[in-house]
Amino acid sequence: GVDICGTGRGSPISAARAGVVVKATYNSSLGYYVTIKHDNGYYTQYAHMISTTGSDKAGGLGSHTKYVKVGQRVEAKQQIGEMGNSGNSFGVHLHFEIWNGVPYQATCFNPLQFY
Repeated sequence: GVDICGTGRGSPISAARAGVVVKATYNSSLGYYVTIKHDNGYYTQYAHMISTTGSDKAGGLGSHTKYVKVGQRVEAKQQIGEMGNSGNSFGVHLHFEIWNGVPYQATCFNPLQFY
């Protein structure tokens, strides 16, 4: 994956490509994060977001964020969250990953190779 800075806490995070949200939850390492499955078999993952309540601290561990919920179809460039500092993070940023299949069961690519 790659770390991307924005214009500060709350910077919008958008889907890289159309797909279906398969995860929108909290993990102690990734913090609040969203995983999207795309029609081409790839998955993108967006980590260290602000929670649904606008907090960077662990709280509601539901299957949705302020912007998306599991099972929802999203379009490319649709806002799916906001940059934060949740999980194992040392500053506001987006940790962005691209996987050729299910994350942690497939190959992870350097996102900069795609753009």
